[in-house]
Amino acid sequence: MMNTAETAKRHYETENRESHTEKKKFSNVMAMILGILVTVEIMILGAMVMKIDVHSADRIAMALAFVVVYSGVVAALTDK
Repeated sequence: MMNTAETAKRHYETENRESHTEKKKFSNVMAMILGILVTVEIMILGAMVMKIDVHSADRIAMALAFVVVYSGVVAALTDK
């Protein structure tokens, strides 16, 4: 007869094994979209911390976002 500690341990090991085998990767498009969002958020936060006026921060964010999008498109197109 098994005690509760052994049963709980087996249950935990089974759940842990299943969660590791079912990890899914992001698609290229989803990874690019999430990368763009994170980059823009970081740029806007940096502009707020450095107290740059809104119009300058918008221009900087747009320029850097264009570079990120361009790099992402090139990476997606050249990925085999």
